[in-house]
Amino acid sequence: MKHTSQRDVRHIPAITDREGRMGGMNSARAAQRRVDWTGLLFGVFMPFVVAGTLLWLTRIWEPRLPENVVAQWNAIGEPSRITPLWSNTWLLATLMVATASGLGAIAALRRALLSLRFLLLIVSTTVTGLFAGLWVGILIGHINVININDATLVGWPIAAGVALGGVTGFIAANKLHDGRIVGKATRRPPSHLPRAEASSFDETVVASKPMQILLVGTLIVVGGVVAAASRSLWPLALFVPLAFLLAAGMRAHIHADGAGLAVRIMGHTAFNLKTGEITKAEMSTTSPFGEFGGVGLRVRGSGDYGLVMRKGPAVVVYTAGGHKFTLTTDQPRQLAGILNSAADASRPE
Repeated sequence: MKHTSQRDVRHIPAITDREGRMGGMNSARAAQRRVDWTGLLFGVFMPFVVAGTLLWLTRIWEPRLPENVVAQWNAIGEPSRITPLWSNTWLLATLMVATASGLGAIAALRRALLSLRFLLLIVSTTVTGLFAGLWVGILIGHINVININDATLVGWPIAAGVALGGVTGFIAANKLHDGRIVGKATRRPPSHLPRAEASSFDETVVASKPMQILLVGTLIVVGGVVAAASRSLWPLALFVPLAFLLAAGMRAHIHADGAGLAVRIMGHTAFNLKTGEITKAEMSTTSPFGEFGGVGLRVRGSGDYGLVMRKGPAVVVYTAGGHKFTLTTDQPRQLAGILNSAADASRPE
């Protein structure tokens, strides 16, 4: 996967205090676009378009469909809930639009953390594909059925819908633009903070095996419970891909050098901080659940992000745009030292 471009991020001159934090510039902030059209198109508009298309398809096939359809089957394939055709159709349409568009709306917010938008857009399009596949699977299983007990749920549209939705979301997510406000730091980091002679830093940080098993296993169990409650296997088509995304999100690669700090998750650039915007990097400690409510890429508040995989040593990086990034690492002194040294070199005496 290619790196997400930073070409359209506007570098806004910052008014900084003695800590290098960003001050005013409200007019410049207002001038920056807040909406990412790729996220809006695929995360918000696409579920409406797909729902409208399937409503049209239902209308076209209506002469070949019974007035009532099976909405659920039990574990042995017998109908467990029968509803009017259009009641079930509108229910699926509403659930698709509400769920997928609700998730996708965040992907359209340009200033939100790019990696968060990346993941939510993939989930949004996958959910759209899941509901569309379920919808088509129900319709196909009822075509020309005379006895309602002979109706079936055709599985291949569900698998195809999830796969197509996931691939579409992955491609679209790589077209998202980073609208994070970038300020220019003017002061060197405080002298008491660590410096390093090394020119670069690379580390892969991973959540502990017990934590991975706990979180991924819990998600799969929840999917199994939902499947059992609905007496259908289709919920697993959603929960299993989500479990895969969760597992992939608990591994990240950190790279730091004279150009700045870059973090990649699933081959995608989660964030890329240029040296010119970094005000300082401090050694610290962190507790993923105690401070951020979980592991992986987390958001604690406006502009306060964490890449926290485990409890222990960490580095906190501050930017002139008012952002704060906490990263767990086994080598906090070296990582903080390289970033502070790079910031020193980028600024005049």
